[in-house]
Amino acid sequence: MTRQVVIKIEEGSFELGFPVSLEFWQDGRIIAKERNCPQLPPNPDFPRVYDEWRKIYTQLGDKWRNGVADFGYNFYLLAIAKLLNDTYLRLFSFYFHTLIQQRQSVTTRTIETQAGQITHVSSLDECQDATLTLESNVRNWLGQPIFGDIRGRIIGRLNDGTSNQSVRVIIDTSNPYLRKLSWDYWDLFERPYFLPQAEFALLSQYNRPTETLKKPIHILAIFGSDEGELELEQDRELIQNLKRHGASIKSIPERGNSLTPQELFDTIWQGNWDIIFYAGHSSERTIHVDHTLNLSINFLKEALRRAAPRVKLAIFNSCDGLGIAEYLADFDIPHVIVMREPVPDLVARRFLHYLLEEFTQGKPLHVSVRKARKHLQELEIPVQNELFYPRASRLPVLIQNPATPELYWPRTCSGFSSTAFFALFIRRIYPR
Repeated sequence: MTRQVVIKIEEGSFELGFPVSLEFWQDGRIIAKERNCPQLPPNPDFPRVYDEWRKIYTQLGDKWRNGVADFGYNFYLLAIAKLLNDTYLRLFSFYFHTLIQQRQSVTTRTIETQAGQITHVSSLDECQDATLTLESNVRNWLGQPIFGDIRGRIIGRLNDGTSNQSVRVIIDTSNPYLRKLSWDYWDLFERPYFLPQAEFALLSQYNRPTETLKKPIHILAIFGSDEGELELEQDRELIQNLKRHGASIKSIPERGNSLTPQELFDTIWQGNWDIIFYAGHSSERTIHVDHTLNLSINFLKEALRRAAPRVKLAIFNSCDGLGIAEYLADFDIPHVIVMREPVPDLVARRFLHYLLEEFTQGKPLHVSVRKARKHLQELEIPVQNELFYPRASRLPVLIQNPATPELYWPRTCSGFSSTAFFALFIRRIYPR
């Protein structure tokens, strides 16, 4: 039995609040509605606080891409300053600056801006401060009594014998800020005595008969530009390993080649895909096909229209994917996973690793996403003089429709083979 709630947030504003209603679903149909819910309270500071955080976070991405490692650079300069005169110091500093750029930089999977557009480079401290301000704002808002009232209505319907079952909480809103808000700060998700197995998702449109994954699972794995030293080969290896779990995989381009728009269009056009996966650079509704070409996803419209009736899941392991997800909604793809903001390369790889590890072990997709996101919290821990990743666990988001059943990876009949081999493979790529 699949139980879920859709929180429908109507047109409103952060200055005045938002009307809200609830729909309770069971096994793909509505079983109850709550229309007399209290209005969500105002939070007039949130758009400004979020925009300030996003600006600093994006500039930090510029810093990562440009390899500005201040602490390492200054350490080396101080070490050699006593040994060299000023002339040699200037030459030596240039050498070390170049070296630090090569060895300390952390890449993101966003499409880069022109160098002239970067007017300020933020620090990790600034980003951490902005992150704490944003999280405080969200927690205070979600902690207001009105959310307690709504939580009580949800618990009353869904917690009768389902406390240990997975529950989907789907947010239905067109407000761009609400779609980026960290709903998992709500104690509905955080407190173990409420709905500990719940995961939030954003609503997608879906109007075709539901289907499940069956072996062989046909996967199209698309690898865009690796400009900026993205380590897409690890994504490729993780996807290729799914062959051990009954997947048939087509990867484009082949190793050593560059992806072309024609190859991308023609391969999608074949229309035999259960899962479409993309790794590389993206921004809004644009993907970076190769080092010289940014391609609007709209150019793939007819190929997607032809392929979409079979597709059960699309994963865009790249930056700023909500625009892509909104575009894919028109094609009735039932499950979509994207990143809500620019994502560091390491965070994207770790998320894919954790997601596939959970999903292929028999957990439903929304539970796999929740566990993978929580595992990313290890990257958020601030360590002095080391890079960390504020809000890494808040970047991935699942987009679903309540009419769709839970999505599972088909179980493997043999008792030991697939899970054990996958665990061993993961340990080789990410040794502990």
